[in-house]
Order: sequence, then C-alpha cells, then structure tokens
Amino acid sequence: MLTNPRRIMLLTSTMAIIALIVVAITIRLLYQTAFNEQRVRLQDYVSAQAILFEILNNNKSVNDLESILAKSPFKTLAVGEIESSLELTLARLVANKIEFLLPRVPSSKKSLDLSFNTSVALPMRMALNGNSGTVIGLDYQGVEVVAAFQFIPSLQLGVVAKIDMQEIRRPYVYVALVALVSTFLLLFIGAGLFRYLGSPLLESILEQESRLKSVLNTTVDAIITIDESGLIESFNSTAEKMFGYKASQVTGKNIRLLMPSDYARAHDGYLTNYITTGKKKIIGIGREVTAKTADGKPFPIDLAISETRFQKRRLFTGIIRDLSKYKEAQAELTKVEDEARLLRERLAHVDRIGTMGELATGIAHEINQPLAAIATYTQACIRFVESGTPLEDITETLDKVSEQAHRAGEVIRRLRNFIKKRESQRAQVNINLLIEEMVLFSQSDARLHNVRLDIQLANDLPLVNVDTVQIQQVILNLVRNGLEAMVNTPKQERLLVIHSQQDSEATLLISVRDQGHGINEKQSHLPFEPFYTTKNTGMGLGLAISRSIIVAHGGELHFCPNQPNGTDFHFSLPIVVNLTTHKDPLS
Repeated sequence: MLTNPRRIMLLTSTMAIIALIVVAITIRLLYQTAFNEQRVRLQDYVSAQAILFEILNNNKSVNDLESILAKSPFKTLAVGEIESSLELTLARLVANKIEFLLPRVPSSKKSLDLSFNTSVALPMRMALNGNSGTVIGLDYQGVEVVAAFQFIPSLQLGVVAKIDMQEIRRPYVYVALVALVSTFLLLFIGAGLFRYLGSPLLESILEQESRLKSVLNTTVDAIITIDESGLIESFNSTAEKMFGYKASQVTGKNIRLLMPSDYARAHDGYLTNYITTGKKKIIGIGREVTAKTADGKPFPIDLAISETRFQKRRLFTGIIRDLSKYKEAQAELTKVEDEARLLRERLAHVDRIGTMGELATGIAHEINQPLAAIATYTQACIRFVESGTPLEDITETLDKVSEQAHRAGEVIRRLRNFIKKRESQRAQVNINLLIEEMVLFSQSDARLHNVRLDIQLANDLPLVNVDTVQIQQVILNLVRNGLEAMVNTPKQERLLVIHSQQDSEATLLISVRDQGHGINEKQSHLPFEPFYTTKNTGMGLGLAISRSIIVAHGGELHFCPNQPNGTDFHFSLPIVVNLTTHKDPLS
C-alpha cells in the first residue's frame, strides 16, 4: 500500500503530465492557427505586389524593367531596412541562373545570382517554374522561411514574400516556456496546499481502510467478494483458513474453485440468470450449501450473499460460516436426545405399570364383575339343560355369557395396550375418545373413593396428532391425582370434572378439576419436580413424565387453584391440519 507522500507525489505527477499535455496541445493549436493565417497574409501580399507590377508594366510612361523598379514603392524592401524578417524578393531566370533584382546588392558584394539547380532559394525556384502558392523551405540565404510565391508572365519575373520561421516560432516558444514554468509552479503550490489540506482526509480514509481490513481479517466468518463474472476480488484471512488457499492464489480466479463439481457446473448459469432476469435463488436470501477445501474435501457452509452496485459494476459479497462443527454437535445432540427419549419412554412405561398396580383393586373389580356374571349364566344354562328348557332360552343365556366374556376381554385388552412396551407412534385422533376410554379405567377407582365423575366434552373438536397411549397416560395420572386429593373431602362434595374445549384456532384445552385439599403457595413450584410426592407410596414421577409428554407434543401442562376448593390441572395440544403420521413424540 502506498504511503501518503508517495500517493501525493503520484497524484501530483499525474496532474503535471495532464496539464503539460493540455498546454502543449493548446500552444500547438494556437501556433498552427497563427501559422496558417500568416501564410494567407503572405499569399495576399504577394498577389497584391504582382498586380502592382502588372499595372506598372502596362503604364506607357514606364518602358523598361529598371524604370518599373525605380518607380516601384518596393525599392525600400532591402534586407535590414525594416525590423521584421518580412522580405520581398524579385528574380528572373537568365541562362539557367536566378538573377535577383530585389533585394539590391551593394556594389561591394558579389552578385546574388544562383544556379537554378541550387538547393536553396526553393520559393523562388518554384515561382520561376510558373507556380504560385506557399511553401516552407530554405530561402536564397539558406534560412528556413515560410514564403508565398507567384510568377508574373508579362515580366517573366518571380515574386516571393517570406518570413523567417524562427520569427514565427519565437513567441510560441516563449509562451511554452512561460506556461511550463507556471504549470510546475502552480502544481508545486497546489500539491503543497493539497497535502496540507487533504492530508487529514487521506489519513482518515487510510485509517478507515485499515480498520475495515482489520475487521474483515478478524471476523469469525469468511468474507469473499466477486464481480459479476464470478471472479474473486477479495478473500479475507478467515477464508484463507477455512478453504486452505492464500488470497494471492485465488484472487482473479473464478469462485467455482471453491465449489464441488456439481455446484460449480451450475454456478455460472445461476449468476447469468440472475443478471439477466433478476430472479434470486440465493442472493439476498441465504441457504446451506456445500463448499470445497484446497485439498478437495467437501464441507457444509451457511452462505449469505449481498449485492452492491458501484457505478456500472456489480459486486457480490458472500459471508460464509463453516457448519462442520455445528453439524457434528447437531448429530451428537440428536444422539443425546434419542437416548433421553428412550429413557423417558422407559420411565413412562414404568409409570404406567406402577399406575396399573395402584389401580389393581379397581381393575380386579372390573374383571371380576363379568367373570361372576359368566359363572352365574353358565350355572343357569346347566340347570336349563337338566330341566329340558327350550333351546331358545338356553341360546339367550349363552349370548349373555358371550357378552360378559367380551366385556372382560376388552378390559384386559385396554390394560394390555396401556402397559405394554412399544415404539412411540402418533396418529390423528379425536381427544374425546381418549378421555372416554380413560374414564372407563377410572370408574371403579372413583366408586372406591366415592367420587362422582362429571364428563364435559365439547362436540365437533378438531383432530389432534398424538401418541394415544402417552396422552391417555397423562389423563389417567391427572384423574388419579384428583381422586386421591379428595380422600379427606366430605363425601357429598367429592366431584371430579373432566372438561375438553377448543381454546384457540390452534389449540385444544383439556382440564381435570378436583375438590380436594389443593396446593399451597409454598408447594406451587414442586408438583412437576421429579421424585416429589405427597403420597405414602409412589415414586413422584407421574406429573414430571406427564409434563414431558405434553411438551414433546408441542403443548403445555399447568395447574391453578379451583374454586371454591381443590386444583385445576389443564394441558393444551396443538391442532394439526395436515393428516400425517409422526414418530417419536418425545424427541
């Protein structure tokens, strides 16, 4: 990077060169214009003199060339008689020699007669050849001049008016020297002022540039800039570490260098399509893609691209984050979550078995009733057979036996489905059906506790996507907790209300309200804590497991005081629109 003095010197030199070029072009144009005007004036001057000589030659009072020259006003145009180098010369061709009549040569000097084949006197030779016009060449003295020439046929004379080229150039050379000195002087003063006034600004710009480079090189993300052709223009130090290339190795090369072959083949097409149509596939959006290191190893990245327009150029800046460690952590987290899910499922299974053990008395009663009925009806059939009762009466009694056997089998089936260990599965169900089935489990226990069950289920509820056994386990835990909470409640006040409703457009709400002893403020943070229990027996896992099940289903489980006594436990479940089946509700 150039330092401030070198930047100023480079800028000053550039300005000086530009100024000199402008001055040179200007002087050249002025000189060329003045030179052309001088040639025109000389041509007009020579033409006028030629006309005067013609007039004098036609005057009858003048009968020879000497008389014409004697009467001519041009006899004073000898060298040295005027300050300018303007000179009029007359000559005629005699015996292949140029005889000059003007300027007149003093007697002390030799004749100016020159051979017609001489290398000098170019204007006069062209005039004596019968031509007219202007020319740059050597005069009779060998001096470079600009001259106008014309031939007078009646007098067989050549007329030349000339001015030294040195005299024409002299003012412009002077002007050029003055302009050169002035330009350098002004540039020197301007550079000093610019350095004095602009140095703080330059230092501020350089400081900001240095800070920007420091930020780019210390950021945890790789930052790469490319042009609209896909060529890399900048490559920060994080990108060097991430991809294994030095910035000098990739600058000016296509960004495809950093992509696997399948991405690389499509990249230029995406870029061209965006520039042509403006349709964005990743620019301004960002997504997860795959990149490639210098040794060809692919790795996942999160890529966000922004677009910048500078004059007519487009630049694209990519901010890249390596997702390799994130993916590894994600895989490890998934593994841990799977292990936690399996552990929760085992605990839930243990809790279900424990619940069934606590309900053994009620379940035994549920099974004992149909078994006793079967025994009674069977004895009746035996007596009917022995007494010769008609077959129709016996068939009716056997139908009742079958009905009671199905009743007992249904109890055992529900019990078996509830406590068996199985893979978690979700399905679209009506929550009221799950509640009704759990009420059947709880009726015997409710009768033993002298508790009335009030089932308040809303009609036409939307379906929910749940693991049926796990949600039934939650309902059963809440019902049993409510029954046990009313042990000390007067019998006539023992009421357990199970309620379902649509809480919002997105959720259903199920509540279980008892009239028990309630939960005081000091215990309000304890019910969902694992291994906390107020029972003489039990592990204290029921509510903790229930909350984990509801949370895994995307809902919430809370409690609040019931009026006038007791507690209201309620949980929400999200309504699912798409009828799909999911696995692993606890993951």
